[in-house]
Amino acid sequence: FFVEHEEGIPAQIDTWRQELLLGTYIWVVYDTDNEDEIVGFARAGHARDDDAPGPLELWQFYLLTVAHGSGIADHLITMALGDAPAYLWVFQTNARAMAFYRRHGFELDGVERDFGGDVPDVRMVRP
Repeated sequence: FFVEHEEGIPAQIDTWRQELLLGTYIWVVYDTDNEDEIVGFARAGHARDDDAPGPLELWQFYLLTVAHGSGIADHLITMALGDAPAYLWVFQTNARAMAFYRRHGFELDGVERDFGGDVPDVRMVRP
């Protein structure tokens, strides 16, 4: 997914393979009516931050715009985390994502970090 150049795909697959061996989970949603197009994915695993508020982190969560409002995101986050305590990072300006995460029990905890982008990320935690 989202590999800038096709030649980077084998390296990305190797990275995910290693992550799976370390206990990371990857869920993929694809559209069988549209040539098996990937419409979303989630990655969750052990907390990667030294100051993690818990042991489970939602590493990535992405859904194509075409699937917004379909209910797929609700099912995907449930598959990725269940009702376990967890945390995640989200762009500070991504109001839509933050509203979605709030519906699933996450709240801002006041921690923000600059991961090198134009907008800082903020941490959301679900106890």
